[in-house]
Formats: sequence, structure tokens, C-alpha cells
Amino acid sequence: MPSGAVPSPEPVSVLVGENTRIHSQLLAGALKADPRIHVLGAVCTTAEFDALVSQQIPQVIVLSASLDEDAQLGISTLRSFHQAYPNVPVVMLLDSCKRELVLDAFRSGAKGIFSKNDSLETLCKCVLSVHEGQVWASSREVRYVLEALCAAPTIRAVNKQGINLLAPRELEVVQCLAEGLTNREIGKRMGLSQHTVKNYLLRIFDKLGVSNRVELLSLTMSHQSPAPQPRRETPDAPPLLWCHYAAERGVPYAQLLLAELYAEGKSLPQDLVSAFTWYQVSEAMSGTVRDKIHAAKLDLLRRLTPEQVKQARGKAEDWLRRNAPADGNRTKSNLKPPRTPGPDQRLAVGS
Repeated sequence: MPSGAVPSPEPVSVLVGENTRIHSQLLAGALKADPRIHVLGAVCTTAEFDALVSQQIPQVIVLSASLDEDAQLGISTLRSFHQAYPNVPVVMLLDSCKRELVLDAFRSGAKGIFSKNDSLETLCKCVLSVHEGQVWASSREVRYVLEALCAAPTIRAVNKQGINLLAPRELEVVQCLAEGLTNREIGKRMGLSQHTVKNYLLRIFDKLGVSNRVELLSLTMSHQSPAPQPRRETPDAPPLLWCHYAAERGVPYAQLLLAELYAEGKSLPQDLVSAFTWYQVSEAMSGTVRDKIHAAKLDLLRRLTPEQVKQARGKAEDWLRRNAPADGNRTKSNLKPPRTPGPDQRLAVGS
């Protein structure tokens, strides 16, 4: 080598995983054309992925959300790999960059989101960027993440000494619960069976001295201790702000908690019409705790005039008409975030 010459950096080792053999090989061939990238292998099944990773850990993984002809298996594979090798960046290939897919990919450990509609030349830039420690995402995908962070409450459960009562995995279960996920959805996100999720919840109930999900969320989201001390909350307390925001965005348990706050006059003036409205919305949006909601509505029916009940039901129907999806299935992705003043400032990371 001539004196003073700078040696060329070693190429970045990459493992490619696509949903079909031909797609995987085509993608690997395109990446090989870049001298800065060395492709270790191209796989299309989880068995092939595990076998190759057991032989050599790549520096970057490019993985499709679809593997073994399963639309979500790639994300489950990413989640398992990230738990074992958290420092290896993974770029998730998506056929459609829908909000929930993007969020699931980032929650599972992805460092980059790449649409299969983008150019292969751009994919090479994406791989090199995440290898250098950057996050690759479009401005829209970054906005999805920021909206999810704003909507998610801060979950805490501490004793009077301030010591955390829940383990990190248990806190993750409560966080999923606060987003309105069912046991099946929690299990899918965390890679657990529904039976295991149920056991987690029973242990959490036992630790915190609560008997159901609503009591659990009321406790953890209001940052109270298991033996609450008398205190006064101001109307702008963060838990109340979160409760309003999350309820408007379609989180069923936040809607139920807001109904209870209005009914009992906690943290805000008692408003039985608003309480009935949110009970009505929560009943329509949630597949759980129906008995509790029904009992609460019956109690309010005895305390409200027919005109007030009609007003509350009208408000609930208006909310559902504006926010519920056309197919009737509960979802949060179709709800519009609150508008903020000023120009539309957008952040693009790696695009």
C-alpha cells in the first residue's frame, strides 16, 4: 500500500430475510452490488434465519415483516432476535407502512423502516446508516412514533418508600393494557401466550392489591401508592390530561376511567351527563368489563333526567360516528391527533 494511503473500511456484513426465496435472492443480489456491503446469506424462513444466525452474527439484518407466508412472523422473529442481540440493528421491510405496522416494528426493536416500494439504491443507504447508529424513518413514520409516545401514559407502581413494585416485564404488560390491548393482543406484541399474559396480570393484581383491570389502571396511571393518602389533584394534573387525551384517541380503559372520574367528581367537577357519555362510548369501543359499565349506566339512569340521558347518548353517538372505523372494529390508528398551532413542522430521520 502506498505511503499515506487510507485503507478501505471492511464491508458491512448483512443478513437478508424475505418472504419468498426469489425475493430474498434478488434483494441479496442488489445489496451485493454495493462494495461497502457483504451479504452473509439470504433466507425466507425462520428456521433458515435461526440456523444462519447461530453460525455468525451479522452487523445488520434486513428483515421482511412476512416470513414463512405469515404476514407478522417477521416481526415476531425480530422481537426474539432483538432480545438476544439488542446491539445488532435491524431494518424492517414493510409492504405497507401503516401506523400499527410501523409501531409494532419499532416496539420490537427495529432501527429502520424501509418500504418495499422504495429503490434498492436507497436500501443500501439505509443499511449503512443504521450500521452507523442512525435511525432510518420517514417523517410520517417518526410522527407515528411521537403520537404514540404522547398518547401512552407513564406507568408507575411504587410503595410508600418509592420502591418499584413491578418488574420491567410486568410494567410492559400494564403499559399494553393502558393502550387498550386485549390479552391476545398483549401476547402477540410481547411474544407470550394468552395464558402467560393472564398469569402476569394475576401476579400484578396480587402485588398491587387490586381485583380488576380498571382498578389497576386507575392506580398506576394516577401515580398513587397502594395505600392512597388524601390529596388534592388540580385539573391540569398530568394523569387527568393523559386521560382526556387518550379517551379522545380511542383508548377504552381511559374512556372508562374518565367516566368514573366524572361520575365520582374526582380531580374534576362532577358531571353525570359526561359520565354517562363516556360510559356509553367505552361500552361500544371495548370488549371487556361490560358488566361493570352496564351497572354504572343503570346507576346513572336513576340519577339523570330523560333529557339528560338523551343528551348524553347523543354526544356518545356523535363521538362514535366521528371516530369509530367503518367496519366497527376497535382501532386507534384512524383517530386524528389534536391540532397544534403554527406551521406543520416535520422531522425526517435518515430520509
